[in-house]
Amino acid sequence: MGVLGKDYLDLYRPLTHTKVQFGESRYWVEYNKQEFPYGTILTAILNYDAQPYLEAVQRLKDAVAAQNDGEVLTALEEVRNMFLQLPLYNAYLGGMGMLDVYLGMPQFIDDIYNELQFLEPLYFAAEDIPAIQKRYTWFLTEALDDGGQRRKKGQRKIPLADRIRMNWMDAYVSGVSLGEDRRVDAPNVQMQYAVLETDNGAEIVEKLYFDRLSDFVYIELMKGLQKGFHPKRCPNCGKWFVQEPGLDFSYCPNPSPQDPTKICRDIGSRSSFREKVQNNEIWTIHQRAYRKYYARLMKKQMTRQEFFAWAEAASNLRDELIPKYDAAEPEKRARIADQYQKEVNQR
Repeated sequence: MGVLGKDYLDLYRPLTHTKVQFGESRYWVEYNKQEFPYGTILTAILNYDAQPYLEAVQRLKDAVAAQNDGEVLTALEEVRNMFLQLPLYNAYLGGMGMLDVYLGMPQFIDDIYNELQFLEPLYFAAEDIPAIQKRYTWFLTEALDDGGQRRKKGQRKIPLADRIRMNWMDAYVSGVSLGEDRRVDAPNVQMQYAVLETDNGAEIVEKLYFDRLSDFVYIELMKGLQKGFHPKRCPNCGKWFVQEPGLDFSYCPNPSPQDPTKICRDIGSRSSFREKVQNNEIWTIHQRAYRKYYARLMKKQMTRQEFFAWAEAASNLRDELIPKYDAAEPEKRARIADQYQKEVNQR
């Protein structure tokens, strides 16, 4: 990595004043060589069980207020270890040891009582995480809703910016509060450019600094939306995952709660397909015909060319008739289904 003037000064700043370098499709945290896709940290926070950390921070606050030396040291050790594992901070502090050193915290208990600002990074994280989980869950759910749009293969999906405007949510993009409080503006961040050496060659990146998680996830999300990345919630397990540009998965790639040997994406796809077949007569007819002609192919009663020609024609006609079937009255639906059944079984 090229080193310019401010990088020398970085040696003397608190390490919770986090440096992130944003590239075209990935970003880098501090001097960690790992590449993070846009939305990775926000997704981790949305999936994070914050309650144990919040309770540990409260125990630390109570011990400090009571000036109970033994409880302060015990609680501080507990919070310190949990802080090291928080999203974002675990990217560059997780493998370190003494958080006291990295936060510049005093070595003696009397100094802790006199210099309580050294505990602020621990307290800020406890404030930021619940707020992020509440606000960004709301924003992502409301702003990126596509109205249940179901697209045919090859049809262009609604761009993220258009979804935000379609849902009347563009006013909230300019504020870090994302609707919690309109008076809260987006965070002020320092930005420089740098040349970063990566495994794929050099890249010009934007180098920004963050003091709090709330500031970082706002920038991470908005830069991600610009480039087509966004967190998405899996309807099977309820966890969030990163939807990358050009992909349109409904389900996540994590182990399924129904069967840990399979991923939600496999379970969900099969479940959606079964539901689709069960709830639409056109799909039911298509699947019956497909099984019949596939059996003929296996018995060598038709050639592969004949089977694939039939399958393409049957799928095209199915896709053409489904919107008409869905919009029709019950009596007309029966006629459409009869028409499809006759045409796909002509061979």
